Amino acid sequence: MIEFYVSCKSKEGANKHPPLIANTIRQCLFDHQIIASGREFYMYINAERHNLEDYKNAILLSFLCKIDRTSDLTIDELNVALEPAFNKLSEQDGLENFRISKS
Repeated sequence: MIEFYVSCKSKEGANKHPPLIANTIRQCLFDHQIIASGREFYMYINAERHNLEDYKNAILLSFLCKIDRTSDLTIDELNVALEPAFNKLSEQDGLENFRISKS
């Protein structure tokens, strides 16, 4: 099992629908052959409202993600694999400043 955290910032009014975010990340992992089925990826949500310096009333979203596979991935490999998903979520849904960290 691979565990990692994905966090991003969202401006007020952006699309913060968790299943949309999870499905975009899941599809990207599938496209990069990191997972073979959608049931190998899990996302747990912890969203809190913050008043961030750069964004008034911005929301910081934090997700615990788990990939059900035996071999490990580095943060760099995860960043490369998930970059298309982050770009899509940024352009279409107003989410930005994606960061990945290991647990």
